[in-house]
Amino acid sequence: MKRISKFLVPLILAAMMLPLSSCATKPGTAMADNGANGSKNAADAGDGNADASKESEEARKEEEMKALFEKICEADEGLELAKKGGAVVFEDGCITSGQDVWDAFYADAQDKKPAKVLCADYYTLDQQNMSPKLYEEEKDQYPQFYFMLLEFDGNEYTLTTRKSTDKDPETKDTFKYLMHYTGTRPAAKFEYYVLVDDPTVTWDDIEYGMFSSQSDAMIRHRTVYSNYEK
Repeated sequence: MKRISKFLVPLILAAMMLPLSSCATKPGTAMADNGANGSKNAADAGDGNADASKESEEARKEEEMKALFEKICEADEGLELAKKGGAVVFEDGCITSGQDVWDAFYADAQDKKPAKVLCADYYTLDQQNMSPKLYEEEKDQYPQFYFMLLEFDGNEYTLTTRKSTDKDPETKDTFKYLMHYTGTRPAAKFEYYVLVDDPTVTWDDIEYGMFSSQSDAMIRHRTVYSNYEK
């Protein structure tokens, strides 16, 4: 339903106050009608311009998102660009930028509206929890930075992942569901958003499969959002 233009309100009120004898066409009435039509046309034109402007803005954002996802760069540069570019950024498993962007994407997906969001993962080595030998072997390969483009078409999710220093995507996977898990561990509270094929699986099921020695216990999934609070 279109909202009545504020310019029409005085005209409508004036018309309601006229006696019945004034319903005949008079110059003043014709002018009022013409003014009302003109205001309505202007309002309709304004709505059309607003829609076109919104579409143009969305197209611009998609082009910027695509350009950032395809950017070849080192990890530290990628981290800076992702934060400036409005991506959802995670550093060593904790969200550090773009919470509002993620919330908007998730809300649209919950409403079955097509949406997309660019996420980014920045990884460093935890020297304190590694053996000196392993740290020496791995340290020159870090930090590492990954772009993750998550798209929802109204029915299923597609996740495309690319390491920032590589030209081509590393993985592209499709899932049916995006689950939200929260819980508590001895050291911290956790929050995950995880892509899965089965909406009945719990985070405990997924975690058990990751650490189980039985290969058939592994549950196909991809974690696209993680955060911890001590």
